[in-house]
Amino acid sequence: MTDQTPGNVLFITADQWRGDTLGSVGHPCVQTPVLDQLAAEGVLFT
Repeated sequence: MTDQTPGNVLFITADQWRGDTLGSVGHPCVQTPVLDQLAAEGVLFT
């Protein structure tokens, strides 16, 4: 048997943001580099 470490799950929710107010989904003016990196390295649910 091999050791398998379970993956981490991170859900970010915000009730005052629209779905298109992140750089990772193409907003031209809003800069969210850390959230963009998280989205690039994981799975993005929109």
